Amino acid sequence: MRGDLVIGIDSSTTATKAIAFDRGGRTVAEGRAAVPLSNPKPGWFEQDVDDWTGAMTKSLKQLTRRIDAKRIAAVAISNQRESFAQFDAADRALRPGTLWLDERAHQEVKDVTAELGADVFHRISGKPADMTPCLYRCRWLSTHMPKVWNKTAKTAEVHGVLTHNLTGQWATSLSSADPMGLLDVKACAAEGRPPDPHAIAVPLQARRHHGRSHRGCSQAHRPQGRNARRGRRR
Repeated sequence: MRGDLVIGIDSSTTATKAIAFDRGGRTVAEGRAAVPLSNPKPGWFEQDVDDWTGAMTKSLKQLTRRIDAKRIAAVAISNQRESFAQFDAADRALRPGTLWLDERAHQEVKDVTAELGADVFHRISGKPADMTPCLYRCRWLSTHMPKVWNKTAKTAEVHGVLTHNLTGQWATSLSSADPMGLLDVKACAAEGRPPDPHAIAVPLQARRHHGRSHRGCSQAHRPQGRNARRGRRR
């Protein structure tokens, strides 16, 4: 039988699993690979982009040794959210990705909240003023690693990185991009359309569709100019 399996890729903080499900939702086979975690300084939690993609590749290779790859009808990705990395214009990772549990942006939360207002940020993004959204780590990078930030052409979360590795396209689901804290979810809810990428402190220019679409995607680019570093609305 051809096209009777769906592959679910689960890229979590510690491991990646690739699981084949049949039409009845039953598990047919799976592969698994660990994802190393780095803690270079107190409160810093990082992973190499190559480990994200490498673990996915290993798990898929394990899986396809147990099933006929011609049976695969579709692939879906579930991933650790609010974990992202920066890329140059040639799509090369500029440094390890920072994770959702990273705590380095204490001061940046205070700075952005003072400049923009916690209520304004929450109203636009739907996110609290804490260290989890990627927005504050964008500010941290622009302040503490300006050379890296100035070379950044794209910033993408795990889903976007894995999709790029599989397809060559910078694409992600709206449900994965939203937790980054860079999207205008109020506009999305009010008008039934994808968020306006320019309405938040660090804009996200995106090609995207609602998560329910099988073509759901979002292409994220680095914001340009002084506004990006200062974290102010355009």
